[in-house]
Amino acid sequence: MPGMNPRVFIIVLNWNRAQDTVECINSLKQLNYQGFEVLVVDNASQDGSARIIKRTFPDLTLIENARNLGYAEGNNVGIRYALNRGADYVLVLNNDTVVDRDMLTCLIDAAQADEKSGIIGPKIYDFQEPNTIWFAGANIDWSMGESHHIGLGEVDMGQFNGVIDVDRLTGCAMLIKREVFEKTGLFDPDYFLYFEDVDLCVRAAKDGYKNICVQTAKLWHKESSSTRANQGSNLHAYYHTRNRLLFLKKHSKISDDEHKNNAVFCKEYIRHLVRHPFDREYRKKNSARFWAIKDFYRGRFGIKSKYHQEISKLMALDHTRTRLEGTS
Repeated sequence: MPGMNPRVFIIVLNWNRAQDTVECINSLKQLNYQGFEVLVVDNASQDGSARIIKRTFPDLTLIENARNLGYAEGNNVGIRYALNRGADYVLVLNNDTVVDRDMLTCLIDAAQADEKSGIIGPKIYDFQEPNTIWFAGANIDWSMGESHHIGLGEVDMGQFNGVIDVDRLTGCAMLIKREVFEKTGLFDPDYFLYFEDVDLCVRAAKDGYKNICVQTAKLWHKESSSTRANQGSNLHAYYHTRNRLLFLKKHSKISDDEHKNNAVFCKEYIRHLVRHPFDREYRKKNSARFWAIKDFYRGRFGIKSKYHQEISKLMALDHTRTRLEGTS
C-alpha cells in the first residue's frame, strides 16, 4: 500500500555470545522505524545461548540450527525464512553490534531513493572508542583481493557524511533488497566464514546493483568478538587465507597468464609461513594457513575440511574456558 514502510526482517546470527545478542536486540527495540521484525538464528551454540535468548525475549522468533553452519549458511537460513514471509528487505546484522535509533530509517531512505541500489550499509564505529570510525565503505584491491576500510581508525569529525558508491560493504551490517536475493542469490556457503559478504557484493554489482554506504547511518561494533580475529586467531588465519584464494578464483580481473591458479599469491603466503619458525603461536597460525592453501587446492570448502572441524572444537573450548573464568 502507498505510504507504508517496506517490510524489513533483521537477522541476528548468534554463536556462543548470548550477552552480545541480548544487548544488540535491546538496541534494535529503540529503532524509530515502523515495520521491522527481528529474527535470531542460533548456530548450535554450546553455552546455553538459545535458552537465555528465549527467556529474555519470549516473543522473539528464534531458529536453532542443529549444527554450526557458519556465517554464510547460518544467515541463509534466516534469509530464506524472511523471504518466505514477504520481506522487502533483509538486514543482516552481527550480534556484537549496537545500532543508532535512526540507522534503519537512514538506510531505507537511501535505498528507496536509488532504484539501482542493491546492498546498503551504515558507517560503523568502534564500540570501545565510540567516536572512532571502523568502516565508512571499502573498495577492492584486485591484485590481492583485499579491501581496506575507508576511515579506519579516524576520529569522526564529519569527514565522511555522504552517501557513496563502494565496491563492497561488510557483513557486520548489510541491508539487502529482496530482488538481489532473487536475482543474485544468497551467501555462498563455500566460504563458511569471511569473504562471503564481499562475494555477495561483487556478484550483485555484476548483476547491475549498486553497493552503497550511507555514512549518516550509525552503528557500533565490538570487532571480532566471535572469532577474536583482531588478536590473530587460528580460525581467522585459516578462513581468511582459504577464502581470499576462493574469492580471487571466482572474481579476479587479473588474467590467467598473470595469476594462473593464484600461484603468485600462494608464494607470498608460503614465504609468510617461515618468517618466525620458533614462535609457538606464530607456528599455529602458519599451520592454519598451510591447511587453508591445501584445502583450497583440494576443493575443500564449506565444512569439508578436517582442519575446520578441529579448529572449531578448539574455539568451542575457548568459549567455555572464557565463560568459566567469568570474562565473557
